[in-house]
Amino acid sequence: AHAITGPWAVRERLMVCVSEGPFGERLVRAARRMAGRRHAEWIALFVEPAGFHRRTPVERERVARALHLAERLGGEPVTIPGRDVATEIVRYARQRNVTEIVLGKPPRSFWQALARRSPVDDVIRASGDIEVRLVTGERLAPVERAPRRHRDEAGSGARSMLRYGVAVLTVL
Repeated sequence: AHAITGPWAVRERLMVCVSEGPFGERLVRAARRMAGRRHAEWIALFVEPAGFHRRTPVERERVARALHLAERLGGEPVTIPGRDVATEIVRYARQRNVTEIVLGKPPRSFWQALARRSPVDDVIRASGDIEVRLVTGERLAPVERAPRRHRDEAGSGARSMLRYGVAVLTVL
């Protein structure tokens, strides 16, 4: 009635964003707990990029399981198409008067973060007055590695020279 822009606090509404990553169900459960503590409505959103149907069956199944879990736990599962995931998340959140967005923190190294921004960074920048909460994902079970070779084996000299080179470049 007063043409208020942005989310207004009539009632809290959370939105959890799921992807084809391995932590979708964990994010949904975390959002359900947050919404339950606040007696808030909640939405599970998946922004489907073009060509998603060409992704691996495992990735497509992860999204389907996360959205199905959200529905079973009382959330509203929503899938929308979109090219720019971050823009679509924020646009939909504003459209639905979401007060908090729940995202998974991507497990990225320092160098990966420097090389390329993630959609999470873009959502945080564009969110404005909508709160953004990051939920960390547990690392997957460690992959069994081959036993380390002894220093006297072939190739160890080249590896140590590479390490010295990286150290020198880092200092420079």
